[in-house]
Amino acid sequence: MSQPRAYRAHAIVLRGHNLGEADRILTLLTLERGKMDAVAKGARRGSSRLSGRLELLSEVEASFHRGRSLDVITGAEHVTRHWERLVTPEAFATASVAAELVDGFCEPELPVPAVYRLLRGVTAAIAAQGDPRRVIPRFELRLLDELGLGIPLDICMHCQRELEGQAVVDLGVGGLACTACLRPDGNLVLDAAELAALQRLGAPKGQGASLAAGAKVARAVEALITHHLGKAARSMAALDALAPR
Repeated sequence: MSQPRAYRAHAIVLRGHNLGEADRILTLLTLERGKMDAVAKGARRGSSRLSGRLELLSEVEASFHRGRSLDVITGAEHVTRHWERLVTPEAFATASVAAELVDGFCEPELPVPAVYRLLRGVTAAIAAQGDPRRVIPRFELRLLDELGLGIPLDICMHCQRELEGQAVVDLGVGGLACTACLRPDGNLVLDAAELAALQRLGAPKGQGASLAAGAKVARAVEALITHHLGKAARSMAALDALAPR
């Protein structure tokens, strides 16, 4: 049976670029269909019904029409409205990091409802935070969990023994190691307090979870997610440039 030419989906905007004089090609994470690209014709015209509705991390219920190469967005209604609170430099840079990581990890046309809900939640958190970048380390760990790439934070990935006192960030396996399995020399080492903070970052909601992360813990999480993604998020450089000196 052929698929209908018109359909609807809940979508969050991950990125976009201009096409021609007035169109935009958008990469969306949809709840029903996963990641997809679509064209918003005339979206850059102020008179367009799509104008102002398809900004970074905007969540919309969108109408689509199937096209030959790209589906066409024919309508969009806001589901959540956070854009006005994402336009400050640090909030926008933080939102860009979250969107880039989801874009980088998610495969096209593979629904990931848990990641969709996580992205919706982190968008609201970024918009509500006076210090938006502090949500990123926990988001990174939760994203790995929802993708089935979760990192054990209480055991050594080599010997499977409980981590005590110190933990070494092992980028060879993308996890944590004890000092007996990996020498600290030349590696990022977390002391007992930092390891406990990392474990609270990754804890399920309601089980002692916390956003608190010192600079070294945040750096460890960033190194681990870079390992699993295979590259550093380019948006992180812009966010780091805004950090207080």
